[in-house]
Amino acid sequence: MKTLPLAVALLFVAAASAQTSPSDATLTANPVFQKNCVRCHGDNAQGRFMHGPSLVSNKKVHAATPDDLHNFITNGKGHMPKFGSKLTAEEIDTLVQQVKALNVK
Repeated sequence: MKTLPLAVALLFVAAASAQTSPSDATLTANPVFQKNCVRCHGDNAQGRFMHGPSLVSNKKVHAATPDDLHNFITNGKGHMPKFGSKLTAEEIDTLVQQVKALNVK
């Protein structure tokens, strides 16, 4: 009798760990990116003419540290608006991880 609840618990743990967390998803699939960033950086994060720059294989983005990117998103810079009051620290951290992942060579 005790093996059945254990088996059910193991299946639950396996199913939960198989789900993709937001930080494991790609930037362009992230709902936070879709809601807040697509307008300027485009659906594919490659930028838009006269709007935000490409976030893909961008030398400036590649050279930026995660702290730099976190600061840009939180406080804005140049034409980049501030998102510190709109997004949680976790959402910003996830965006930073995903942007950095696009720029790994």
